[in-house]
Amino acid sequence: MTKTMTNTRNIKLRPHHLLCTQGYSSKGYSPDFVSNMTAVTSRLRGDGDISIDIVFSTDDICAKCPKMLGTDLCEDNEKVKSIDRKVIERFGIEEKAYNYRDITREIKAKMTATIMDDICKDCSWYPVSDCKRNVVGHIREAEMRNGTPLEDAIITRRSRRKYLGTPIEPSVSEKLRELAAEYSRAANLRIEFVLNNGKAFNGFTKSYGMFSGVNDYIGLISDKNDPHNNERIGYYGELLMLHATAMGLGTCWVGGTYRRTLCPFQMTDSESLVCSITIGNVAESLSFKERFVSRITHRKTKTAEEMFEADAPVPEWFISAMAAVQKAPSAVNRQPVMFSYKNGVVRASVKDIADPMLAIDFGIAKLHFEIGAGGGKWSWGNNGEFIRG
Repeated sequence: MTKTMTNTRNIKLRPHHLLCTQGYSSKGYSPDFVSNMTAVTSRLRGDGDISIDIVFSTDDICAKCPKMLGTDLCEDNEKVKSIDRKVIERFGIEEKAYNYRDITREIKAKMTATIMDDICKDCSWYPVSDCKRNVVGHIREAEMRNGTPLEDAIITRRSRRKYLGTPIEPSVSEKLRELAAEYSRAANLRIEFVLNNGKAFNGFTKSYGMFSGVNDYIGLISDKNDPHNNERIGYYGELLMLHATAMGLGTCWVGGTYRRTLCPFQMTDSESLVCSITIGNVAESLSFKERFVSRITHRKTKTAEEMFEADAPVPEWFISAMAAVQKAPSAVNRQPVMFSYKNGVVRASVKDIADPMLAIDFGIAKLHFEIGAGGGKWSWGNNGEFIRG
């Protein structure tokens, strides 16, 4: 059996491995490398106060790499040294001891998608790992494009059903299209925009609908056989909606109050149109009809304490995350997601994730928690774990 490092001393990391340990997703050069890398990252991610020693040479991860030729020497030496130098220069890294969580948070606070692309562009693992998502994050990267924190959009977002019918500003619609394309790739979904074609919503009302002036909407299309598709639709659909809110647009989740047959989507036999999101320019205040629909379709909001259980006092960031969850939209405001904080581990669950609408609510609530917590990453599925970043 291959030996990996023990827990009796500080982990030694070279500068660019401060990024690799955050983006690692169980891929590597060899079985020995993967076994060791998994041990290193598990220890780093599992212990919030762990100390590390930064070394400007080969480290504990290099130790099991088949490309290592000797101390401070590997097959790709100049490339590796170049990536190290960029990390050192960008973030002021010194050859000394650091608290791993503190230094990675400092890096995240300064990191942008452009900087990360520049640092990691020559790494063969960069395109196939979670580096960019974990270090920059979909949320932070898009916030930097908009200049608007999503926490603010959570507070101001309301379900809007009456639209002005005026065209969305081209620069705004283009930004949203870019985000939709990015999230489609990340989630393995099709997020399709329909502009200037509201036929699916015209002359069709139900007790929950009552839409008017809809010219623009977003279709969320997924693979019928993907077990996590509806959860990801909730997560990424809500993320896109919050950006639209931050750009001054009105939005609303729509499950069934429209004519799907009039939606101009070409789909394969394995795909389905799960739901849609109306989007467009709206008046500053809710109309009488919107206020009426809101009253008859919403239950009383649950308290945060009703939505989580814990075996110890929860930290302040968890309370902030739950406050964001309270603002998460859900079908008839049922707020079905339960969170837990046990042995310092955060998880989330719903009673029946096979229910498409519950699964969408689940993804929405997870996103709100992540934003309220100040960032992190969820595992998909029921009882998925949250790793705060």
